Amino acid sequence: MNLSILNSIMIVVIIIIIYVLYMNHKMSPHECVHYNDVEPHLKTGDMILFHALNNYYAPIIGSYYTHVGIIYRGPYTGNEPYILEAAAVDMMPFYGGNSAISNENGRGNGKGIMFTSFKERLHRYLGYIVYKPLEKPVSKEHQENFPEFVEFCMKKMYYNYTPFRHSLSKLFLNEPCGYSTNCGEIVFLALIRLGLLDVSRYSTPMMHYLRYVCAVTELDGGNCYKDPSNSCCIVYDPF
Repeated sequence: MNLSILNSIMIVVIIIIIYVLYMNHKMSPHECVHYNDVEPHLKTGDMILFHALNNYYAPIIGSYYTHVGIIYRGPYTGNEPYILEAAAVDMMPFYGGNSAISNENGRGNGKGIMFTSFKERLHRYLGYIVYKPLEKPVSKEHQENFPEFVEFCMKKMYYNYTPFRHSLSKLFLNEPCGYSTNCGEIVFLALIRLGLLDVSRYSTPMMHYLRYVCAVTELDGGNCYKDPSNSCCIVYDPF
């Protein structure tokens, strides 16, 4: 083999290795705060960003944050903070797996849509969990109506197990978000339902909803999220 070709291949391999190591193992820059200190501040519309330490999804999906969920807190949950998310159920057997489940820790529809106690979710996760708070609370009307969206998701929506093909269909076929979903899309729809993004955004599909919702700070209507690079990393406090 030509030496220059071999050198080029080695350079590419080294770049790929560095990229994989960086995306998976760079240290979290966030200040670590115990859950008990964050819990009083959790409110409807706050986002929770996840970076797993037990898989290599980050370089594959091109996002340091490999998962996202959105917080609801109100009468519907006894004022306890719950997290709405979409994920592969085979990776979460404690939330019912492929069977619908409802218990003291929340609910799963057996198709990858989960609405569960955030404290319980935090306790079970292996990785960094970053708190991305809203600057201002959502309106009382939007908060009161959000449980309807949760019920819709639980009854109608399901996790899509072909994310790459799913994203391409959004990009090239101009498909909006539908019943088939993923973590980024369900949070994107939640932001619209909460009045944080204008409903007109629904008709403009994007390829990478996860990266968008994790990065977004400026919202429609004057509200905003704290920049995740300046947010805190929540750690479970067993005491």
